[in-house]
Amino acid sequence: MKILRRVIRAICLLTILLFCVFGFLATFEPLEGGKHLLWRIGYGLGGVACIVAIAFVFRREFRSRSSQRNPEGVFRNQRE
Repeated sequence: MKILRRVIRAICLLTILLFCVFGFLATFEPLEGGKHLLWRIGYGLGGVACIVAIAFVFRREFRSRSSQRNPEGVFRNQRE
């Protein structure tokens, strides 16, 4: 169940990331008033935040796997 939640979180963050990438690319079209730089910064920060959040979601998964090892380096559920 935990894996399913992590996958769902990653998919949600990935869709937000794709939206930020599309928005960032859309700011290269000519805009009136010169506000394109603010939009680029906003979309860029949103995209970077999503990348960090996705890395954090998967980092927690790897950390929990490594904490299941005993001093001999064998997973607890793999012992004979």
